[in-house]
Amino acid sequence: MKNIIFSLLFIIPVIGFSQCKKENKEFVENSYYYGSYYGCLNDRGLPEGKGGIEFSSGGSYEGNWESGKMSGNGVYISNEWKYEGQFQDGRMTGKGVFTQVSPDYTIIQTGVFNNRNLIKGTEKVIHSNGVIIVNTFLNGSVISERRNNRNYYEASDISSNVESTIVSTVREDDKYFISLKVNSVIGEWYFDIGADGISIGKRLFDRLVESGIKYRDLKMNVTSFGVGGSSENKYIILDEITIGEITVKNVVATVRLEQNYSLLGVQFFDKFSNVEWDMKAETLKLYK
Repeated sequence: MKNIIFSLLFIIPVIGFSQCKKENKEFVENSYYYGSYYGCLNDRGLPEGKGGIEFSSGGSYEGNWESGKMSGNGVYISNEWKYEGQFQDGRMTGKGVFTQVSPDYTIIQTGVFNNRNLIKGTEKVIHSNGVIIVNTFLNGSVISERRNNRNYYEASDISSNVESTIVSTVREDDKYFISLKVNSVIGEWYFDIGADGISIGKRLFDRLVESGIKYRDLKMNVTSFGVGGSSENKYIILDEITIGEITVKNVVATVRLEQNYSLLGVQFFDKFSNVEWDMKAETLKLYK
């Protein structure tokens, strides 16, 4: 019983430590901020408990306070960005979500922060041209990056009864050509190690569309430079492509809207676990 009484006596002063007058606003100023504050104050006139402030320099904060500093959960809104999450000692530190929106891009960071810097978590950057980049952070550094306009290896995207397949290339005038099958349509691609990914020439794409191929339009256009000069392209995702005895799903490709060259670049082969090129035998060995 004595322990219970002691606990109650210990709690009572804490409850009465601050006074809340949320309907009134008063100007507060210290070394961290100044502006119009509404909410709970302690006996020293410092924000304590629940409250919000409209900064004189613009922006606002609404959430928890401790001894005049933002502490606990809250929402900080500036003129250019927003942070919602945990605060410590007046700083954006702990778990939270940081969002910044501009005409050119939107940044969304989610994870653990230290003084507004993302230490562990993910960063999603959505560009106005449709490119989406997802970065993974650990110890304050980017450890991986994924883009929606590139191909990556995913074991679930590979369908085959064999562990590897050998594909022949055809050499013509110092150029190598490879046949691929999109759904039931066979097309010919120029094997260009200098190309970024896989592109489909206009005539071939028209033939694929007439055959009823399935694809998703990424609503993203880009100008490329290479064989035949510059070309306006659009990004799509093909449901599947078959090369040799392996079928690959969810392949990012570009459609060449003005030229008929179909190019097969190195980045396409990132969809496989490994690739070996035998130049003398004029073959590619693709691993599931």
